[in-house]
Amino acid sequence: MVASKQLNTPALGIRAPVYRVGVPTDTVAQRRAALVGSVGAAFRVADLVREALNPQTFRRLRVRIYTRPSEVGPPGTALPSGPIFLFDSP
Repeated sequence: MVASKQLNTPALGIRAPVYRVGVPTDTVAQRRAALVGSVGAAFRVADLVREALNPQTFRRLRVRIYTRPSEVGPPGTALPSGPIFLFDSP
């Protein structure tokens, strides 16, 4: 999870490796040798949920999304001890 700079909104980031075509990627060593880069994307959680669910859903159902804190963080950073709030439907 990342925090968006826009209004300090919770956001999710994903990243995937890009490998050379036709090169074996069965082992860690092969994947490292075949790696040419990566692609990534970030999504603001509220925007993603609003686009994924029909607006009628929010009239009948309240949606709340939480995530667990990461077990790994930057050195010297205090990690949250409980669930992290990401989204609450209108």
